[in-house]
Amino acid sequence: MTSPFLVLFDLDGTLIDSAPDLVQALNATLALEGVAPLADRQVRSLLGAGARA
Repeated sequence: MTSPFLVLFDLDGTLIDSAPDLVQALNATLALEGVAPLADRQVRSLLGAGARA
């Protein structure tokens, strides 16, 4: 019998501060599209307010 496989995403920062990884991923994507990177504080202002924001 195999053990269950579990993947946990913590995108709201309750368990870890995932913002630096999200900033890096966003800026890598922007670079692929030829768009200038955003500052850390700019990206962080978009995080944590949920999908409705």
